Amino acid sequence: LTATKSVIPMVSLANQNPIISDNIAQAATRTTKPVFSLKGPPKMTQATTEVHTVEDEYGHLTSEGSTFICENFKLENGIILPQAQLRYRSFGEINRSRDNVVVVCHALTGNASLDEWWGGLLGPDKAFDTQKYCVVCCNILGSCYGSTGPTSINPSTGRPYLKDFPDISVRDTVRMQ
Repeated sequence: LTATKSVIPMVSLANQNPIISDNIAQAATRTTKPVFSLKGPPKMTQATTEVHTVEDEYGHLTSEGSTFICENFKLENGIILPQAQLRYRSFGEINRSRDNVVVVCHALTGNASLDEWWGGLLGPDKAFDTQKYCVVCCNILGSCYGSTGPTSINPSTGRPYLKDFPDISVRDTVRMQ
């Protein structure tokens, strides 16, 4: 219950900002149509899901989830990512008043598979009660789990960004989410 109480302010913040609230609410519907939109640029669309598996010190992790694409995403440093991709997963359903969304930040998970990391806290009658809340977990830009990062193809060269991948700020990640 302590974890639930600490999450409520995030739900309130999303509810107070119509853009954030709309984006989270639309993402939670899991449609195949574009799920995100802003009032004006950048243009947002949804991509097909392609799953990659990575074996690392934490075990068997995947890039499972849905992909959100933001065309011409301008980073805080002024660099534009032509088709920035963000992998996310959602658990539970958004309610009619759209005030039950809980966002779990990537730094608290290794990828968007919240059910793998915090399975004991996610589900009916648990701290992140999916009968009450729509819980959304996104990877960050730069992640190797389905979001745009150094191994992604740079559209201007046709090759992976690698060392040319731009610096990403926490603000960039928050805005993208």
